[in-house]
Amino acid sequence: MTLPFIAKYGFKNNSHDLLEWDGGAPPPTELLGLTDKPAGHITPKEKWWPVINCGKVGNWWAIWSIEPDESAPRAGMVKSKAYLWPINEIENVNNLDEFVCSLAGQYLETPSEDDFGVINGLLNQLSSSDEVAMIEEVKLIPYIIKHLWKNLWADARKAFSVRVSFTPPQSFNTTKHPTFYCVPSSLTPQWYGHNLKTITKTLPVELSRAAEYLNGSKDTLMTKLLENCGSHRGSPKVLGRLARAATNIDLFRETENASTTITALRSIIACSPIAEDSSVYKKELLEALRRHISENSISEEQVLTLCNIAEENIATEELPKEELTGWLLENLPNIDNGKAKSFFERCAPGKSALWWSNSIELGLDKYLATSYAGERIVSWILMESFSGLANKLLYPSKDFGNRLFDLVKNKKFQNVELKKLESIAIKHSYPKLYSFVIYELYPENSLLNRLINSMKCWELGTAFLVDKMKCSTLLNEIEVEEQSFIIPFVADRVKKDADILNEIDISRKGAFTLWCQQLDEGGLFYPQLVDKALFREELLNKVTSDLPNNLIEIIVFEIAENILALDDKSDFWEKFDVKGRELIADKLIDAIRLNPTIPVKINAKDVELTRAIIVLLDSNSDLHQQLLLACLRVPISQDERKILSWILKAYDYGWANYANALGEIILKNKWAYIAGKLYEQSYGFLGRRDYFKAVIDRCVSLLNIVQRTIVSGKSGTQVAVNEDVIINRLVELASELAHDRLESIWQRAGGKLGALHSNGSSYERWQRAIREANSGALDGGIGAVADQLLIEFPNNSELREIKSFLTGN
Repeated sequence: MTLPFIAKYGFKNNSHDLLEWDGGAPPPTELLGLTDKPAGHITPKEKWWPVINCGKVGNWWAIWSIEPDESAPRAGMVKSKAYLWPINEIENVNNLDEFVCSLAGQYLETPSEDDFGVINGLLNQLSSSDEVAMIEEVKLIPYIIKHLWKNLWADARKAFSVRVSFTPPQSFNTTKHPTFYCVPSSLTPQWYGHNLKTITKTLPVELSRAAEYLNGSKDTLMTKLLENCGSHRGSPKVLGRLARAATNIDLFRETENASTTITALRSIIACSPIAEDSSVYKKELLEALRRHISENSISEEQVLTLCNIAEENIATEELPKEELTGWLLENLPNIDNGKAKSFFERCAPGKSALWWSNSIELGLDKYLATSYAGERIVSWILMESFSGLANKLLYPSKDFGNRLFDLVKNKKFQNVELKKLESIAIKHSYPKLYSFVIYELYPENSLLNRLINSMKCWELGTAFLVDKMKCSTLLNEIEVEEQSFIIPFVADRVKKDADILNEIDISRKGAFTLWCQQLDEGGLFYPQLVDKALFREELLNKVTSDLPNNLIEIIVFEIAENILALDDKSDFWEKFDVKGRELIADKLIDAIRLNPTIPVKINAKDVELTRAIIVLLDSNSDLHQQLLLACLRVPISQDERKILSWILKAYDYGWANYANALGEIILKNKWAYIAGKLYEQSYGFLGRRDYFKAVIDRCVSLLNIVQRTIVSGKSGTQVAVNEDVIINRLVELASELAHDRLESIWQRAGGKLGALHSNGSSYERWQRAIREANSGALDGGIGAVADQLLIEFPNNSELREIKSFLTGN
């Protein structure tokens, strides 16, 4: 055993001073004051000695006695003896009995039964309470020091100290106190009001587990925990925490469940806050905790209690991070909002350990991404406690604004909730959500202005408002220049609700733009309840070059009748350039094709329309007489062959209403060629178009004399004149075609050669022969001559016409 150095103090040079010292270097100077009589006044009759004090003094650990020095020349002097060990060697001193007995000497007493009540009370106090402990029995100090010392461990021995004091320290709350004080009972009233516990004689005291251990009881678990305890090892008070930990570990091992596991874990952390300390016990408890979390045999409240288990208390790899995330993901659907609020509050900065909040946030993040989390999201974002988590987990997502809008758009909210949603929408730039909120909160006529002034991407909220607002409000808003941006959205709404068109007035700019927009997107041309004729009249004034070509085409096609009916289209045409006019002309032709009977008025100023009509007339399409006559009245061409081709393309039917008019036009324009050709088509030998006869009857004066004679003959007038004309023309044809074959033709016609004259020219001979035939020389008359000529010249149309006239066919 390491032997101590010895110092003695007493009266010297009229004061208290060091008398003897067996060491080399001087003893600690502060020991001089400590070995003097305790400061303060005590009645002379009260015995306050022997004082046995101990504790760390400088770099030494000392135990010393103080008692009155009756031999000193001055009254009130004391003598003291002290044993000192270097502080680093005191832990090896396992027994102080010898030294305590030496210091106590004749004053050493054996404690009575009552005294053990005080001792046991002190043991309980020292091992469990943070209050300063104080006893009144000075005589018990030697026994207590001897007994306690044997049960103290190295760090506790270095820190163990006892003071006999008369008055409390001036700065009681900041003073470093000894392990316990001993104050004579007459002086204890001076100590009242301070945070200390006075141990007095009481009924028998039952020792706690910690006090039992301090009293020398064998407790293996307590010993192991003490060995693994890395903090507060110098104070016996650590035994209280260790005893609680030991008791909780025992209970955990006897009855393992989430509650006993968490309680034991917390108590072991209280004893060993450093992660590496008591790692074996921590690992055992954490394995059990992870299992309970994974098996869902832990309550919501118990999970919440884990929030303040710090990472520095536990090895990181042992923390139940993944298990906690999984537990939350599984249980969150069944956790009510009140309890959920507790989780949210603990996730706030500084409210929980980082590992716990991160695990909870990860579980929340996974849950919020599920399709079934929607209902909870709406209620949670209205909770102030969730705002921090929402800022982390929801609002950064570019799609969350739209998701939140979809979640709330069909729900009803209180105004205070709507105000909260409004704040969220503005803060995070959620235009759709903002539109929903303002629609619920504010008058309709203010909504668009609010939206425009809300955020950069406000346009994305327009569609919702337009779908919700009254038609009358929308139609007023689109007439305001600043609000015209809503027109495309109103057009989309028209697709779903065409009744809106019934309320528009296309004479107004906004309404017309809306009508055009929806029409361009495949909407209705005519509102369901509109007067179509009046509507077309209004459109006639609205068609301008400002419209896109596709719309111009649609509108022009529909109002073609109105355009074509204009006597003077100058005002209409001047709104367009050449390409525009050509485009319109083409659409008018399309309308004419679709409705050939459409009334058409054309004049010389309709240049592009005229060109388009000529193209139509030149095509292979069948033409309606009404269009044909409208074009010929102008006329749009003087090329008789072209005009004839148009006439011949006209329908075969319906001429009864148009033939006279066509004949008048032909006559007026003196189109003799056309008249002759139509004669062939109707009155000619091979003519099959009888409907043209009425045309020829109106313009017969344009025909040659033969044709006129034939027409007159077939109509039953001027027969004699007509025969003479026919005879003369037959003579001309015969002398031209068969000037040298009179004899053969005459014989084939049944005539006798002797009846023919041999003198004269070919013309004269044919003239006499034909007149003879007409006078009876031939049984068939001149018709027999015509028949023979047709045999030789079957393709001669005039011969066919004469034959037709003669036969009356």
